[in-house]
Amino acid sequence: MKNALDELVVEGIKTNQSLHGKLVRDGGFKQVDFTIHYLEKLMRD
Repeated sequence: MKNALDELVVEGIKTNQSLHGKLVRDGGFKQVDFTIHYLEKLMRD
């Protein structure tokens, strides 16, 4: 997934590709260690 996101190129529209990149690289997400506020907190950092 990381490689696919790194290689993905989308032109002409805004995407949330960087958010997905953060998710697949985040240790808490990988360990399924998150709460309902996880995404909100990740987007602030």
